[in-house]
Amino acid sequence: MEDPYHVDTLAAANAEAGDFEAAVKWQTKANGLYCDGEDREKGKLDSRFIGKGRPFEKTIDESNQLIRSLKPFVAAFWDRLD
Repeated sequence: MEDPYHVDTLAAANAEAGDFEAAVKWQTKANGLYCDGEDREKGKLDSRFIGKGRPFEKTIDESNQLIRSLKPFVAAFWDRLD
């Protein structure tokens, strides 16, 4: 199963790069993956911003949460290189 937070981050990256069509696509997908109602509502709000052609910024807490969630994957990647 895909992680909605990773898909959401892909949407944000596309919006920041100016590819709003792709951003809307990925944000819509993330919205469908969220289990938590609060996250789903936040995702809908994000969709409205990027649908109007405006990128949005993640909060520091959300960025830190993403970094923490990626640490095991990064560690496994570096272990493979050794």
